[in-house]
Amino acid sequence: MGKRGPKPTPTPILKLRGSWRGKDRPDADVEPNMPVMPKWMKPAAVKEWKSVLPDLDSLGVLQRVDATMIAMYCTDLVEFMAAYKECEELSTRFISIGREMGKDENGKDIVKKSGRVCKHPLFAFRDAAYVRLVKSCGELGLSPASRTGLAINLKQKSGKSKFFKGA
Repeated sequence: MGKRGPKPTPTPILKLRGSWRGKDRPDADVEPNMPVMPKWMKPAAVKEWKSVLPDLDSLGVLQRVDATMIAMYCTDLVEFMAAYKECEELSTRFISIGREMGKDENGKDIVKKSGRVCKHPLFAFRDAAYVRLVKSCGELGLSPASRTGLAINLKQKSGKSKFFKGA
């Protein structure tokens, strides 16, 4: 059984929010560094890596160990997009399993025994890729809901700003 409650907020994000809770953590002084792209990624996933990494790096929370999670996100996105395109090209969402085809006396194809109709397996693959994609987006802060607590303000504030709003 996993831990209860929400996941702990990363220390760099606590610092960006101005929270005092980020000062006493053991990882409070860890410097962010750029992850290295894995060699096994497909070209489409590499393209996504190169487009999303600058945005993630601008938050200042990336570490080298995050490379696997970012690679998983890129791979999930590529798999979802491929399955989505394949599903769009299908003429129907359903297939018949166990159907036996045959020929009649004139040589025309006929159905000897009708099968069970079920959802095309490609749609299940697409849906599973979607679920994985949503989870990895949430882990990386790539969805609006996962960024709700992020209040990143890059503008320098004066010492009075903690007492006066907008100072």
